[in-house]
Amino acid sequence: MKLQMAGLVLGFALFGSGCGDEDKKTTDLTPMVSACAPATQITGGSFSTEELDAGPDFMSRTAVALAADGSIHVVYNVATTGNDGVTGNWNTPGIWYTTNKSGSWTKTLLVPAEGVSREFPTIAIAPDATVAVIYSSNVAETNQSDLYLLTDRGSGFSAPTNITHSSPIDTQPLMAYDAQGLLHVIYQEIHDSSTYKIGYLQISAAGAVAHAVAQDTTIDYGMAIAPDGTVHLAYMRGDSTSGNSVLWHRYRDPATGLWSASERITAVSTSSWMPTLAAGCDGSVHLAYVAGDADTDRLTYMKRTAGVWSAPQELTSGTTDRTSFVGIQTNDAGTVQIAFYRNGEVWADVLAIRGKDGVFDAEVALTTDPDIEESTPAVALAPDGTAVVAYPALGPELPASAVKVATWK
Repeated sequence: MKLQMAGLVLGFALFGSGCGDEDKKTTDLTPMVSACAPATQITGGSFSTEELDAGPDFMSRTAVALAADGSIHVVYNVATTGNDGVTGNWNTPGIWYTTNKSGSWTKTLLVPAEGVSREFPTIAIAPDATVAVIYSSNVAETNQSDLYLLTDRGSGFSAPTNITHSSPIDTQPLMAYDAQGLLHVIYQEIHDSSTYKIGYLQISAAGAVAHAVAQDTTIDYGMAIAPDGTVHLAYMRGDSTSGNSVLWHRYRDPATGLWSASERITAVSTSSWMPTLAAGCDGSVHLAYVAGDADTDRLTYMKRTAGVWSAPQELTSGTTDRTSFVGIQTNDAGTVQIAFYRNGEVWADVLAIRGKDGVFDAEVALTTDPDIEESTPAVALAPDGTAVVAYPALGPELPASAVKVATWK
């Protein structure tokens, strides 16, 4: 049995709206449905790869977003000095941003390290084309880490603004805009060695921040925002009877601020972890995650339609290689794009799988060099089906790394 995390999970509603867990409901609202406006989808496309940055520094933790004009926006960590070339002891990382919005790739240092770690950058683009970046940063000479927000409304990025003060350590943010321009953020709140919570922020266009706890005692989660502002949360918790880890789902209704009851969505007979979500314009929710046992870690897919989850669908099987770091996106046409990495016997590679209505093409290897390790892919998907996968690549000897994007069109 593979136990990813054990512990009791309790759920709290937001903004003083009540509380509930898997046995006690707060509400059971059906998410509203927004109209879909699918564009003509590209057919017969293929991936091509570009290198955005490369050098002796250690590059990691990419995140990617696609703008309405088709431009690609990528953020990532770079640890610049202090590596001895043997043990991989890198100095604290800073955050870089690169985009091809001007027609060619330009690179900007958003946040220098300055002696503290700036980590886990994530990026999202609002309906009005505002580009937002959130990252976690250690507070100098303390054990605290907070989240910081930068925005670019067309004239350059603002100075970082601290948006959390809720716990000793706030880290690993995920975020997305809804159709109304509200920015939704979930992240890890680490209060002590045994108290882990999922924090939730809602940030208005004017910068007003509202905070609450979305879920208690879990360390593995994914989020998706429906066009109407419904927040979907998938998270992992341990099953005390089987010893396996299982996935749960709950959602927040935008009209009431109430969270639904927690619903277990994977069986206790096998372990499931690393959930990642995408929300469709028709109210559907797409889930990709890893399920496994002692021998295999399989990429698995489920879809929630009209409040009901489909049976798990294995997209990879029969391999002892380790599938991990999954990302998923969908668009108005119902196209689903998944990216993931597989840890082989020597190095790791990045792969992608594309499908619709539960029918998926064969996996495509975006990287194949046995001397380069590529991992932790991030994926974005355009209305016409164009897909972008951003990932870091690490050479066989430190220091040597790069950030690349593979574009399907």
